[in-house]
Amino acid sequence: MSLNTYAKYITTPEGQSDDSPLGIYDSQFGDDDPTRTLLNEYTVPKCFSRDLFELECGSDSDGDETTEEEPRPPYRWILIGPERSGTGLHVDPLWTNAW
Repeated sequence: MSLNTYAKYITTPEGQSDDSPLGIYDSQFGDDDPTRTLLNEYTVPKCFSRDLFELECGSDSDGDETTEEEPRPPYRWILIGPERSGTGLHVDPLWTNAW
């Protein structure tokens, strides 16, 4: 769905009256130039500043450094939507946390 189509949806009576309207979730936010600009304007709050995946990446099960870069799960999203959009309380399948 294009952003233009989504903008039309959320301004229609259907989009404004849905019990659970559609939201946009982008897990690749910050990976391209247009969104990187927005990302550079954001700072992680101190209480969330420690990235535990950084501690894990680059080490094997013994804690020794490795030269292989291990893939990490998506860890950064932007969510856009009107009131009532989003997800209910759940346990993330990748065991990540978001606020």
